[in-house]
Amino acid sequence: MMAAQVNTRLNSLVEHYFAVGADRVLLVLEHPERLDVEALPRGREELHLLTPGVLCRTRHEVLRHLLHRYGRGHWCLIADADELLVFQNAEPGSLKQLCVHLEASGYDAFHCPVVPKAERGESASYERLNVVLSDPLDGRVFTAGVCASLAGPGIEQLEIHSRVPLLRYRSGMSIAADLLAVCPARLPEFEGTLLRGGSFAGHA
Repeated sequence: MMAAQVNTRLNSLVEHYFAVGADRVLLVLEHPERLDVEALPRGREELHLLTPGVLCRTRHEVLRHLLHRYGRGHWCLIADADELLVFQNAEPGSLKQLCVHLEASGYDAFHCPVVPKAERGESASYERLNVVLSDPLDGRVFTAGVCASLAGPGIEQLEIHSRVPLLRYRSGMSIAADLLAVCPARLPEFEGTLLRGGSFAGHA
């Protein structure tokens, strides 16, 4: 993807999350050489452009480092540049309202099936399954519910397409790779949708 297209997507993503109520956005540039850095969104002191430190060798280590340094005690939304969190009544300021509601109800994370953006409006086909997951850093093994599809009779055919992109981070939380699950965490029965791919124009 060309730098101009990536920049357009990042600009749309940043503006969307500020519009729905994010207080602060940390934009982690894994491959800054692929971007026109000067054209990235600027002018907000609530927006921070970061590059992974040399001590963080994997995406998971970067995530855990940032959560531990900036996210403790706060609601944190983790999304890739091609992902958009959509939930009921998503409108200006609603992300903050969602976090207030979750916390007041005793929840500390929010689970979402991942749906390609082209399929928005179509019914997502998935089953709720309990699978064994582990945190790559602390090695903790736990069982968690995920959205998955079965392409065949064997467990090796299991395709998981869900994440926990929104959580109130605290020390001691174990996080499975790719945010498939977090533990310990209490999740509500209702879910959002994590749209993946496409442009975010019109969602800000």
